[in-house]
Order: sequence, then C-alpha cells, then structure tokens
Amino acid sequence: MPGTRVVAAVSGGSDSVALAFVLSDLAARGDIVFAAVAHLHHHIRGAEADADAAFVRALAERLGVAAIVADADVPAEASEHGVSIEVAGRHARRKFFLEALASIKGDRVAVAHTRDDQAETVIMRLVRGAGSTGLAAMTPRREHVIRPLLDVMRSELQEFLRAIGESWREDSTNLDRAIPRNRIRHAVMPELRAINAQADAALARAAELLRGDDEFLEKLANAAFVRIVETADEHETVTIDAG
Repeated sequence: MPGTRVVAAVSGGSDSVALAFVLSDLAARGDIVFAAVAHLHHHIRGAEADADAAFVRALAERLGVAAIVADADVPAEASEHGVSIEVAGRHARRKFFLEALASIKGDRVAVAHTRDDQAETVIMRLVRGAGSTGLAAMTPRREHVIRPLLDVMRSELQEFLRAIGESWREDSTNLDRAIPRNRIRHAVMPELRAINAQADAALARAAELLRGDDEFLEKLANAAFVRIVETADEHETVTIDAG
C-alpha cells in the first residue's frame, strides 16, 4: 500500500537479498516506502557472520536505504534460558524487529520465507503431532510481520538474482543436518519431490486449506460463545432484597 513503511529483514542469504530488490522495485513504483534493511548479528559464526553484516550494510547503501544492524548473543541467551539456538534466535529476531520498526517509524517488517520454508515447516510440525492450527504453518501476514515471498520457490529467487547479476551469502550452518529443519531440507524434501515433483506446492496448499478451516472453526466457536453468554444474561435471575 502506498505510504506503508516497510523494513526488510535481510540475513544476506539469497531469499532475503531477493526480497530487498523486490521491495526496492515496489518502492520505485510508489507501491510502498522501502524504509530500511534490518540485520541481526547472532554471534554464532564468527568472522563469517561479521562478513554477512558488512555485506548487508553495502547492499543497503547500494539500494539507497538505511541499514539497521544490531547484535545479540544468541548462544548465551540459549544457555541462560535452557532453549535451543534456533528458539533463542527466533526470540532475538522478534525483539529486534520491533526495535527496528520503532527506530525507523516503520509499519511492517518483511521477512523472506519461501514456499520451501513453508513446506519444511508443515513437515516439522506434522512429525511433532501438531493439529490444524500448527499445520497451517506460516501466514502471509501476522501482526507487524509480512511474508511477500511465501508463494515463491528459493530456486526462483536465485534465478532472479543471477539474472540481475547480484550475489548473496551462504550460511554454512544450513548444511548442518543435526538441525531438524536442515535434515528435512536436505534429506526428507528430496524424497518427497521424487514422489511428487510439486511436493512443496502440495504441502503449502495443505497449510492454506488448514488455515482456512482453523479460521472458520474459530469464527464458529466465537459465535457460539456469544450466543451462550447472551442466553445466560437473558435467563439470569435478579433477586431484589425487600428487607
């Protein structure tokens, strides 16, 4: 929407770099205001992560937008609170996004989750026994966070970047199969694609259908609750003390 101030969450990977260029194009057309790119240094990968931050700063300068770069000691947070690195990282990013929006008077944070990410999320939650709410996976928009690339494959974004002559950073931890999502990405999804070449789209479609079902059931439950409360109010006995 014209006038909406959008901050792009950019890690330096292909998905988020492509997102930055997409938002830059939208801003050039007057559809949004591309306010800044935001990058959080997690202090997990040492010099590699330092180079990511420098890459993002340079990208922001080339795109003519502000760069909001902050630090979070995610390993220390994980240890202190007894959670995984992944969970601590998510919490740190959520906090950082709110701070970034406030600093730039932004309206939305755009994150670069793709259809690949959506499919992986569905599988992760399925094996954990999630119900319809969990299997609905990621939504295109939730509060201040938007996901404009949720229907796009990572391979398409990389082709886009190659076509415009742009590079990106590779996160070495994405190859670590001890991380559940990486194991699904590198071992499970290729097998599913061998069964159905459109497995990613099928899983994303299932998530969309489940999200619709979940929203419909929630509306029914809310309407039933209102009827019960109204009925109870109508039949409430009023006792008057005449003493």
